[in-house]
Amino acid sequence: MQLNQLKKSIFLKNLSIYMGGGLLSKIISFATFLYLGKLLEPESFAGFALFTTVVGVLSIFSLFGLPSGMMRIIWDDKRVMLTNSLFIVFTLSSIIALFLFYLGNYFLLKFSSIYGFLVDYKFLIYLRIITLSGIMVLSTYYISIEKPAKFVKVSIVSSVINLILVIFAANYQESNQLADILWLVIFAQTVAGFISLIYGLFISAEYILPSLISIKKSIEIMQQTWVFFIKQFIGGLQTYAVTIVLSLVASSYLFGVYSYYAMILIQLSFISGIFFKAYTPKIRNLVLSTEIKLQNHAISLVKKTIRLYIKASILVLLVLGWAMYLIFQYQDNFSAFIQLDYLQNLDLFYLMLFTWFVGNIRSFYDVWQYTQDKRVNKYIIIIQLVILFTVYFGTLIFFKFFSIYGVVLNQNLIYIFYCIFAIFCFKRFVIKRLSK
Repeated sequence: MQLNQLKKSIFLKNLSIYMGGGLLSKIISFATFLYLGKLLEPESFAGFALFTTVVGVLSIFSLFGLPSGMMRIIWDDKRVMLTNSLFIVFTLSSIIALFLFYLGNYFLLKFSSIYGFLVDYKFLIYLRIITLSGIMVLSTYYISIEKPAKFVKVSIVSSVINLILVIFAANYQESNQLADILWLVIFAQTVAGFISLIYGLFISAEYILPSLISIKKSIEIMQQTWVFFIKQFIGGLQTYAVTIVLSLVASSYLFGVYSYYAMILIQLSFISGIFFKAYTPKIRNLVLSTEIKLQNHAISLVKKTIRLYIKASILVLLVLGWAMYLIFQYQDNFSAFIQLDYLQNLDLFYLMLFTWFVGNIRSFYDVWQYTQDKRVNKYIIIIQLVILFTVYFGTLIFFKFFSIYGVVLNQNLIYIFYCIFAIFCFKRFVIKRLSK
């Protein structure tokens, strides 16, 4: 009884840390992206979105499935995993840098009308990849060992520095009208990430020991994470599918408006992210436990968490719907804070918000992916491939007939299908397994 109470108190403590620190971090990030809506016109924000997309796709290679491996691979000494994971990230990032500087021009200029401008951003792309990947590894490590305080510290520091540097970039541009605001914003974000990584390494010094670096261990880790890399590569292509397709078929204006709304929704993902960071390690341990009571507790915890999330999300939808209605009615009064181009398309944002809500529901059923059933990885790869092709071809078809609204409608249909599939797998690999 006392052990269960202790576990419950640890879970609630971690949840409160994630909610408090995560909420503060996301509020700051949310404010930053709202501010970008004032600084960048839709056409410029389209360029910012392309930079972010290229960094995101290349970061999949530098991470090589390590975040998932950090959560799922069992090591006697987690410090070995962390130290060698960082070594792998820096090594793979260096290989990507060689690709960027020697072959990057060819691939970027091949799509010169769209991606060609990124030739001048190659060094910033490299820095952003290495900082993003390093912070991701550190953050996942703290989540896996259930030490949320340090994760929250890195997250808050990153958000604060990014906001400060973006404001500084805006002030510099005002005093120097010839300065490229897009370059200044990207430079500010990259420097903020670099400083945050240095800070993260500093507070993690006790867990990172150079003496533990081993090429043999690194190879062993990569041999176990390659399957996660494949899944994350497919998942990454899904994540950036709409961005990639729209960058090729939509106007810069429409693409910029959509990308701005999409990035705001990413910042709002703290609602699901908070729960994920708090309960995923707990669910994983409970599901893999040999005690029936603990396994049943995993199912109960998932159901309770989903109910809480749905209630919170409905409240968010209602409040934001009312707020957006008022903003749309009095948009001229808000033009000093955000460009009218974004305010005039709030109906698109609300449709995207609903889609985001539907998409997040399935993630709470994804605990089936942590079971030891050999069929799990096959199921994951198959569904990801199906969704990947559906996203790309569906986006092209729906955009042709319904413009940008069709793209969001296609995402809605995909998320509903994915939710049904996730519920099926949850019953098959978790509930059915525990009932035996």
